Amino acid sequence: MLVRLDVDEADVSKFRVGQFVCVTAAAYGARKFWGGVMRVGRILGRKNMGTDEPSELVDTKFLETHVQLDPTRTCHLGCE
Repeated sequence: MLVRLDVDEADVSKFRVGQFVCVTAAAYGARKFWGGVMRVGRILGRKNMGTDEPSELVDTKFLETHVQLDPTRTCHLGCE
């Protein structure tokens, strides 16, 4: 499964192609999934999702990043 993430421009420098990352989704509660970064966006775009957080910056820019999930790996220690 391929996951598309919107990564804040302030955090995108932490992502590299081939890097393993942990992904969470509200639909799965506290469950965490391992995946490998397949692509890091190069063009800034407006965020696709909004929250009810009043302190959220509406002008924040995001880079679309793709992560290929690995169903054979489970997140435990070191996946925070």
